[in-house]
This record gives sequence, C-alpha cells and structure tokens, in this order.
Amino acid sequence: MSDERTEDEVEESFQQQLRRGQRFTLADVIGREGGGYMRDASPVPRTKQAAAAVHRLLGDHLDDVSGCVRKVLEADIVHDLAALERHRPAGAILERVERLLGNEAALRGFVRRVDTEWGRMMVERPHFQRPDRPPHPEDEYTWDSVRRALEQLVHRLRATG
Repeated sequence: MSDERTEDEVEESFQQQLRRGQRFTLADVIGREGGGYMRDASPVPRTKQAAAAVHRLLGDHLDDVSGCVRKVLEADIVHDLAALERHRPAGAILERVERLLGNEAALRGFVRRVDTEWGRMMVERPHFQRPDRPPHPEDEYTWDSVRRALEQLVHRLRATG
C-alpha cells in the first residue's frame, strides 16, 4: 500500500481540521492546495533549463576567445522560444547556426552584431568589415573567422550526437 494519501483523503482531513476550529494561515492553505503541484518536477522552468544547456553547449563546443560570438548567438537562440520548443538545445543551436551559414547576408549581419558587442565589451571602436576592403588587421571577428568558428561548432555538435 502506498504511503501517499489520495487527494480526497487530504481534502477530508482538511475539512475535519476546519470543523474542529483549527486556524489556518494563507501559507497553510497554499501549501495544502499546491503541495503536490511540483511533485517529480524541477522548480527551474524549462526555458531556464534550456538556456543553461545552450550556455553550456556553446561554452564546451565554440572556440571564441573574447566570448562575443557566444554571447550574441546565445541571446538569439534563447530568445527564439519556438526553436527551443521544437528541438533540444543542441538542435536549436544547429538550426540557428545552419541558417546563418546558409545565408551570407544574415552571416554578415550577425558578424556586425558580434563586432558591436566586442566594441561594447572592450570599450573600443569595433572594426566593421566592408565588402570592398580587406578586414582590418586587428579585427578579431571577420566574416571568414566567424564562419569557420560556426562551422566547427556544427561539426562538434554533430560529433557528440
């Protein structure tokens, strides 16, 4: 026989205590009503769990010295709740990165946002790459360097299954 009481038994016990004149605080009532609500569930919301998993996966699999690609990519993925609901965190990362790699304009826009984040973090003027010029020699985030980092990320995530 199970040690757990059924909902009807709990309600009956509660009613008996009320008839005996026992006083209850709001916390007591909430505790009784919601006592089994979180049973076998994490108190951390799924979106927070997914965000933490995305953060960990990017930290483990993305080569990014300054962390700007990671920060911008993580923000994009975590804010795309639909992708997180459709996929596990690794799948959401792959979906976003493959979309970037498959669209040169999107990739260049992403690199511009990464450069902007780099400038914000370093409190310096970022080096934005232009189509008609070679990248600045001190530019950490060029179109090619970010493309390579994202391609490596895809390869590593696929290899880990």
